[in-house]
Amino acid sequence: MTQMTRAMVLACGLSLTASQAALAQENTLGRWFFDVNAAVQTPGRDLQENGTFPLYDEDMTVSGTRKVGSGLVVDGGAGMHLSRRFAVGLSYSWFSASSDVTFTASVPHPLFADRPRSATGTVDNLNRTEHSVHLTAMWRFDLLEGVDLKVGGGPSFFYVSEEGLASATATESGPPWETVSVGFTTATRSANGFGFNVGGDLTYMFTERLGAGALFRYTWGSVTLPMPGGGERDSNGAGGIHLGGGLRLRF
Repeated sequence: MTQMTRAMVLACGLSLTASQAALAQENTLGRWFFDVNAAVQTPGRDLQENGTFPLYDEDMTVSGTRKVGSGLVVDGGAGMHLSRRFAVGLSYSWFSASSDVTFTASVPHPLFADRPRSATGTVDNLNRTEHSVHLTAMWRFDLLEGVDLKVGGGPSFFYVSEEGLASATATESGPPWETVSVGFTTATRSANGFGFNVGGDLTYMFTERLGAGALFRYTWGSVTLPMPGGGERDSNGAGGIHLGGGLRLRF
């Protein structure tokens, strides 16, 4: 009986020691993590700006190209290690860029049907902002002591808001009515859309809780925005390649 009791005590002691070691290992990993990043969204994209407006019982058509260049992305998120190899996370990204857009208008003639005149005009600093939320499932790999890599992907939700063409007006120069100038007004349009994200995060922990990391991610979303005159722009292509880095916290 004494030997059995000793054996049970020894077994319990070994089990407790193993559990404490596993817990210490898990604490070193950090079950919860928080990331803050500054990144660049690239490449840029060209988006069409089109509109149709009634004039002289015909339609004045306006077209231009919005060139959205590369720009700064501010990104932050949090997640949880469900195991040493698997984690889930939720992150938010913000991107903003401004563009000057030159419009070409086909303006109906005030006296003759089907004799349009051409005019151009530029609208400066049309802003476009993209808000995106990314849900990601990640697989984790230990590379070196204090260095790990997480790769994964998941669905993304996008909200796009931009200043765009709202109306166009024609100003006649007088007889013989062959020369005309156009003016434009702008308004804010917005819409939601869905897409996906894939990428990874390379992290180096300075201490058990604090580290730095490099973010590399590709996001894409489709958002349909209304154009003046009842049309739509359905090839918006929100998102892009995100390259950057920032702080890493684990708890």
